[in-house]
Amino acid sequence: MKVGVTGGLGLLGSAVVDCLADRGHTPVVIDLAVPESGLSTGAVDHVRADVRFPQQLDRAFQGLEAVIHTASLIDLHLGQPASLFDINVTGAKNVIEACRRAAIPRLVHMSSAEVISGAEPLRGVTEDQAVIPAEQLTYYGAAKLGGEMAVLAAADDQLGTCAMRGYGLYGVGDNTVVPIFLNTLPGKTAIPIGDLSARTDMVFAPNMAFSLVLAAEQLEPGVAWSGTPFHITDHETVNVQRFLADLVAPLGYRTPDRVRVPQSVASSLARFYETRYRLSRMERFARPVLTVHKLLLSTTDYWLDSGRARTVLGYKPPVSRADAIATTQEWLLATAGRVDTGKG
Repeated sequence: MKVGVTGGLGLLGSAVVDCLADRGHTPVVIDLAVPESGLSTGAVDHVRADVRFPQQLDRAFQGLEAVIHTASLIDLHLGQPASLFDINVTGAKNVIEACRRAAIPRLVHMSSAEVISGAEPLRGVTEDQAVIPAEQLTYYGAAKLGGEMAVLAAADDQLGTCAMRGYGLYGVGDNTVVPIFLNTLPGKTAIPIGDLSARTDMVFAPNMAFSLVLAAEQLEPGVAWSGTPFHITDHETVNVQRFLADLVAPLGYRTPDRVRVPQSVASSLARFYETRYRLSRMERFARPVLTVHKLLLSTTDYWLDSGRARTVLGYKPPVSRADAIATTQEWLLATAGRVDTGKG
């Protein structure tokens, strides 16, 4: 198939492009950015387009047989930036309508497990068990929920749709998970919070990409699972603090023995930071070192059951965790000093 990939130059989008090409499809990168040296897009077509502008999508979607929508804004500010809604909600709706105008019958949407994440733990939750919380942990989660709901509701006998949810996407080109983790560290020391018993999923970008491509290959209007979400996981669950500390260890970060920040102390600090930023009216653009959201993700069980993706799509992570970690560490070492930690 000829498949358009919105956000095709990003962490996930570039992995989707590579996976499509490896499986014999013709990928088309649809992204605001211009390809840089080092990105493995090869001779793949590239169309500059912004999901906020329907006319640009109409031009980009010409001749496509499927769209994999990975373009998204990940912004965990304490405020509610309008760009989050414009890109993650309005952008998703624009993609839907552009698919209809171009008579494209397949739309696979990259959502987020944030849409079902509240203050309560999630342990092995299936798609049928998942409940949308009364209040999302972040405005980003609320915006991703709006986009997912629009895509799933659009499924009909002309357009097949589905959405993928997952936690902890990491890999080559990561500008979110690792930078956010590094932003919480004092210097080069990773001091653990709590007892490190919490478990979560960490998904390597090429493995998530594989699930998106599998869905695009099998999706058709009217298929039984059109209009539904899938949970995607990656090998065994991990403690996210230990996992990320080990991941960045080659950069010189260390974890001291027998030193822990009590969770109660961290919780008080998180509330203090949030209050300070809000009182100083900086909540729309500042990134506190620690927030309640970051603390919850670090100290609460959040992991999903991906059995439905295995049964329906035949999904199994193609890259081992050891290889995923080695590949990511090679990239971190090669770009040492250039990873944006969001500090300042």
